[in-house]
Amino acid sequence: MRPFYLYERPSGVFYAEFFENGVRIASKSTKKRNRDEAVVVAYTWATEGFPGSNGEERPLSDVSSVSTLLGLARDLDLEPIDAARVVAILRHRGLISISIKQNHGIAAEKVADFLSRNWEEGSEYILDKAADGHRVGNRHAYEMRRRVAMYWVEHFKDVSVGEVTRPDLKAFAVSLSARGLSAGSRAKIMQAGTTLFRWAYDNEMLAIDPSAGLKKSSGPVKKRGVLTDDEVQAVFAVEWKDRRAKIGCEVALTCGLRAGEILGLRVCDIADAWLYIRHAWSELDKLKAPKTEEERRVALVKSVRDELVALAKSNPHGYKPESYIFYDPSSDARPMMHHILRMGLDDALVRTSLGDRYDAATVDERREAIKPWRERAVSMHSFRHLYATRLSERVAQSVAMRSTGHTSRAVFEAYANHDDERSLNEVRGAIEDTLGKLLPFKPAKHA
Repeated sequence: MRPFYLYERPSGVFYAEFFENGVRIASKSTKKRNRDEAVVVAYTWATEGFPGSNGEERPLSDVSSVSTLLGLARDLDLEPIDAARVVAILRHRGLISISIKQNHGIAAEKVADFLSRNWEEGSEYILDKAADGHRVGNRHAYEMRRRVAMYWVEHFKDVSVGEVTRPDLKAFAVSLSARGLSAGSRAKIMQAGTTLFRWAYDNEMLAIDPSAGLKKSSGPVKKRGVLTDDEVQAVFAVEWKDRRAKIGCEVALTCGLRAGEILGLRVCDIADAWLYIRHAWSELDKLKAPKTEEERRVALVKSVRDELVALAKSNPHGYKPESYIFYDPSSDARPMMHHILRMGLDDALVRTSLGDRYDAATVDERREAIKPWRERAVSMHSFRHLYATRLSERVAQSVAMRSTGHTSRAVFEAYANHDDERSLNEVRGAIEDTLGKLLPFKPAKHA
């Protein structure tokens, strides 16, 4: 059976009408007035391909598929987001250049409302991430809400989610750069919105992801300040306002811990030669898993261990396995506030700069004394960077990463258990021979 029929139009020109499974898929003029010639043309189309608008031949199967697609577009009960997706696909393929305005579902919601709502605790986004095994911490969510309020709300005032385009986001990024914000800050601000746009698109709430193809913020990144060995010795040689702050910085220096991990330490985390990193403390999340969600243990210089034990025993709430080492005198349910570490280090830096002039210095003079350290971005985290630097100079990168916590579960489990003691002893030796010697006491030797 022929896949086409010929019929003559009043003009005398024969048209070929093609069918598939009894359904008409195309009708086209053969431009022939002679029936036999029209048959030859129609057979050629059926076997070699249908002439396309660009002059190239198209298989009859493609013509059939397009016919089916058009039929579905006419007859299927489509939702607005379905239509927007179709247009988005055609635009992505470069077949059309029209813009898409989504005005249904979250696409009709104001950008500020959509972003703020989904960074709230218990939001659909946060619950969805938790279901996939990815925890969004309260601190992270808070910072994202803050960035939305400070930057996104002002720029996208009265703009709906469905109206946002990639050029809009590019213009927003340019405006952030014009404010003099660093590349790192701009990237975090952009992430507060692009993360949710991508999530909504992946979950078929949006027909298009306006952030798709958007280049990340670039520019010089401000490096974390790292103290020299002489500066470390000087800082720990001065008098500290708070004993807890000094010991906390010693732990950061010789164990490479983050500030939250230091605050989360409890008596049960101290072993003979190791320190177990099981938790971190955040004012919003309280006691939680470390940043990488992985417990780890780090080599502990004996002199620092002795200081930790002595500090824990001075806890007015008692010396118990679950007691916080860096305690809060007013409550046994939490450690001291984070700012005690920061302010303790700042004061020690000022004392280092002013020396004998510290006691007589005015408030303004002390503020001036801290500025050079600020300009170098010296902070609690600087000790962690110094720890990682010294460690990488003395041990294998894989061993160093395990001590700093820069690793995934897959990488961590790839190491054999029998290698743990040897690797950690290697770390302890490296730290005692380098950073341990910078502290104002002599580290004890280990067998």
